Amino acid sequence: MMNDIEKAIELLEDEKRTVSMCLTSSGCAEHNKFINLAIQALQEKAEREKGCKYSTGENPESITICDGDEIFYVDYDKSFYNRDLNLDWISCPCCGRDLRKLVD
Repeated sequence: MMNDIEKAIELLEDEKRTVSMCLTSSGCAEHNKFINLAIQALQEKAEREKGCKYSTGENPESITICDGDEIFYVDYDKSFYNRDLNLDWISCPCCGRDLRKLVD
């Protein structure tokens, strides 16, 4: 069963095929450029929603940042920390997923 993003991508792909048959080559290319941009944005959103090992709570290793400090993820409260400081981030620095939402 497809989710909303997959359905939207499929509809955009269908639209791109239909437009290719109907418009002049210059109009078609311009229209398809925007369709491709929308498809790419939806695919990136779908990837973010899947999450990564940090945002899904798989107890990953810490992230070393430029000054040698380490950022680590704590699964029980779904937060990133630098030492004892809760960084209170709303999105994962690795995948961009909204940390306020649970992953299925």
